[in-house]
Amino acid sequence: MKKIYKNYFNISYIFPVNSFGIETSRDKFVIDIEKEVLKNRITTFLEKKISDEKISETFNLKDKPNWKLKKVRKILRNEYAGAHNSVPDIKRSMHKILYRPFDIQWIFYNDSVIERPCKAIMNHMIEENIALLTCKQQNKFGFSHVFVSDNISESHVVSTKIKEINHIFPLYFYRAKDNKGLFYFIDRKVPNINPRIFELLNVNMKLYGEVNSACTPEQIFYYIYAVLHSIIYRKKYANFLKNEFPCIPFTSNHAVFIKMGKLGQKLADIHLMKSNQLNKTFSRFEVPGNNAVKKVEYIPDVGVQNVEPLPEITRNKKTQLSGKVFINKTQYFSNIDKDTWNFQIGDHKTMHIWLKNRKGRTLTSEQIQHYIKIAQALKLTINCQNKIDKLYPKIEKDLIIQKDI
Repeated sequence: MKKIYKNYFNISYIFPVNSFGIETSRDKFVIDIEKEVLKNRITTFLEKKISDEKISETFNLKDKPNWKLKKVRKILRNEYAGAHNSVPDIKRSMHKILYRPFDIQWIFYNDSVIERPCKAIMNHMIEENIALLTCKQQNKFGFSHVFVSDNISESHVVSTKIKEINHIFPLYFYRAKDNKGLFYFIDRKVPNINPRIFELLNVNMKLYGEVNSACTPEQIFYYIYAVLHSIIYRKKYANFLKNEFPCIPFTSNHAVFIKMGKLGQKLADIHLMKSNQLNKTFSRFEVPGNNAVKKVEYIPDVGVQNVEPLPEITRNKKTQLSGKVFINKTQYFSNIDKDTWNFQIGDHKTMHIWLKNRKGRTLTSEQIQHYIKIAQALKLTINCQNKIDKLYPKIEKDLIIQKDI
């Protein structure tokens, strides 16, 4: 098995431009769920009338050998004050960031307050793009450390464990127009896929000479995303996935390649919250209250099966019980089955971590609907994985290995 796996294609070989995600070393200061809250925090940080000591105490910011509060405040004041000392235009440095699975937050994206901004990669994610997120190592067996992003991304999206820090593999990179910095790009974007991969697939699937039939970057990306979600693949190669970047088996069967890619695209759309299927929700949040997240707890509805019309993927499970996710003593999300509640992406128990990051806050109606859609997304993910596993064995019947190129 080792010999076969080693002839697959390492993800870092397929996507040559890649790196770690963003590491701030001060998340609670530079990242926030609410854009306006973050803007006000940075505005306060720049306020000359407030002493360094007060800022340090308020935001729990401590000097480090390579980071001095007084110096950073001065640098940022000069950068954002403008020619006429107007109100700092900090919004131009505020961007959406994928912080955890299904959890888009806001970051004040400035080198002076971020330990590792990773702009060499994140430059390409400011523009229209999509990226694969996965890790090189795991603390324990059980690979589920993969997700997708169309924003700049933090380094712990799939796990908070240091060993499991995620890398970002963008599908495209943008050639810089000049050397002035972050936002200077020309329109043309270049696939971040090793040219030999295109050659490999087109030759082995006999696509050269066929009009409009050559593999596209998107097809390759989504095919890979599907493979990495195959439970068969994850279990079969668990020993290797624990200690190195995933290696991808490519099929020479064009029909299988296309079908797998379509499943991968469907799954990516679900994870990016772009799928229309997310509108067919089954969970409810109906008990009136203050919507405050105080204590997150899952309580099964013991002995009570789902009774209202639910998606086929739920109805087919005859023993499936639903449950409630409480956010305080009286309010809860209903119709959350155990499989959905326990579903993990990497180290994160997905349904739990999203609410945990909002503990002490009040959920808005938009956030409530988003959480309901996360539950639907996870059920759809399980359904997609079942379909992927039905197709996956056909990949290994017609393998392309590295010696073929």
